[in-house]
Amino acid sequence: MVVSGFRSLSPKLHGDISLQRATLPTGQYGTITATWGSFSLPVYVAFNVLGTTRFSQYTTSVENSCTGSAVPVFIFVNNTQGGCYGFFGSVRSDFLSYTVTNGSGSSTSYGLLKPWSATWLHSTQSGLPDPCPVPPLPGVSPNNTLVAVTQNTGQCYNMTMVAGTSLATYPGPLDSGSSWNCGDSVLLVDPNTGGANSVRVVQDRCPACSDGAHIDAYSANTSCNPHLNIDLTPPSGGKFTAIRSNR
Repeated sequence: MVVSGFRSLSPKLHGDISLQRATLPTGQYGTITATWGSFSLPVYVAFNVLGTTRFSQYTTSVENSCTGSAVPVFIFVNNTQGGCYGFFGSVRSDFLSYTVTNGSGSSTSYGLLKPWSATWLHSTQSGLPDPCPVPPLPGVSPNNTLVAVTQNTGQCYNMTMVAGTSLATYPGPLDSGSSWNCGDSVLLVDPNTGGANSVRVVQDRCPACSDGAHIDAYSANTSCNPHLNIDLTPPSGGKFTAIRSNR
């Protein structure tokens, strides 16, 4: 099949090309015309070819894989019905650092934890008071205040992270001016065979992905350090061709 007559946001995409997903020119596609001999059919589409993209992997920090010494923390109970109360506890120092930096962690004694600043207890709007401020107690600060939660979520706070499905981008889907939205679908294409590997969903922010064509894939691997040194690669090697497939 030959695809022609592009109506795209990128002028260079107008013309006749073979529909090979792994080698489609990068850019936003809006209309294509499929031609079989003398018969043509225009079709409205909505996808963005991102091109060759590195997919690194990350996970939720697991405290029982950490080795740091115990440090004090204050843990809020995640009470959505109102009321700000919590308790003192302790976690390993490296686990605390990774949880605050990465946005979530699985503790040995308290279950899933998120940093206070990444929850509804902290106001994200300048000038508005925090629904539950950090207690003005000795040794307590935003850097060691956590919130016990029941679901592991990323920047898209209403979407549960799923290993093998969830993605993190830079800018994050809720960052000001970001081209990403929560729930965006990304098709991973094997660059050598053109076959579809998987469809994954944007749910989180990846600060380390500011280095170019780079997306972080959420993994079920367990580690103290959530930044796994294992890239997600196609069976045939290389990097995936990424296509945002829903808009």
